[in-house]
Amino acid sequence: QEAQTAVTYCHRSLKEWRRLGNVQGEARTLTTLAMIHHANGAYGEVLECSRQAIALQEASNDRTGLLVSYQNLGILLYDIGALDEAREAAEMALELAGHSGSKLRKMRCYHILGVIASARGDFVTARRFLGTAETIAVDVGNRERLSDVLCALAENSLHEKDVVKAREYVDRAVTLM
Repeated sequence: QEAQTAVTYCHRSLKEWRRLGNVQGEARTLTTLAMIHHANGAYGEVLECSRQAIALQEASNDRTGLLVSYQNLGILLYDIGALDEAREAAEMALELAGHSGSKLRKMRCYHILGVIASARGDFVTARRFLGTAETIAVDVGNRERLSDVLCALAENSLHEKDVVKAREYVDRAVTLM
């Protein structure tokens, strides 16, 4: 019920942004709508909203919006098992994050790329991406994100059959909670 209410509000907002000719507002609303659909498992709608948002953000040169949309698209595509496409979206986000100057945005991109690489069975690349995300999280002092990255490193270590290393990552993550 709440999700349907949120979708209804987003559609009203979209209509109003379009009436006003505000492309960035329209794109941000489409991104929000995509996230709501993602939470509800409506992946077809997520892809459509994400693609529309990206097209609008590219047309309006909204680099921050593009970065967020590509990150979200990478996560969605990962969730539905489209790993090659997920990697491409996350790489686009990382390129944009490099220009943004935001360490946290770069850290999130490396984290996403690491999780995708691990799911693809490329554990060495996953460790490299996740290690970079860990370094950035430590550098900026973001304990919550660091804990998330350490859990991903632990999972990757388990895939590599390194139970001792996985336990070390979990222990570090627990101390941050």
